[in-house]
Amino acid sequence: MFLEKIFKRKIKPNWNIFSLCDKSGRVFCYRGNIYRAVSRDYKNYIRELINTDMFQELVNRQWFPKTTITPLRVDGSSFVLKHEKIQSSQQTEWSFSMLKDACVFLLKLEKFLNKHGYKLWDGHLYNVLFHHYSAYNHKLLSYYYYQTLSIQHLLK
Repeated sequence: MFLEKIFKRKIKPNWNIFSLCDKSGRVFCYRGNIYRAVSRDYKNYIRELINTDMFQELVNRQWFPKTTITPLRVDGSSFVLKHEKIQSSQQTEWSFSMLKDACVFLLKLEKFLNKHGYKLWDGHLYNVLFHHYSAYNHKLLSYYYYQTLSIQHLLK
């Protein structure tokens, strides 16, 4: 109820400057929380993805932040997700062992996704965060279901 009242008022989201290239939606901060305004083009794909057992297992393994659909609305988006807040650091601040852990994590993530019929679209260090000494992937459109979603769709 409280959140619904907030979003009936127009707010100007504090867009994350690193979220400009994500076609699935943009990340923003509001009242100390992290949200993603999901674009209309990816609403069905993202909604289906976050409701899969595979996605829940990613969250349970702490490979992706806890994510919930909110009643919030932002102009130009279909719906808004709330992500668990994770303290991030820049890759230039990582130790060698963190770089190694991030690379090993991306390989494990790719193997896990392949078992579920998904592939990692853009597995690079800028999509990896560390939280409690563990690597996380934080980009939803990094995963695509290769049996039904062609890569050409992602390039549009």
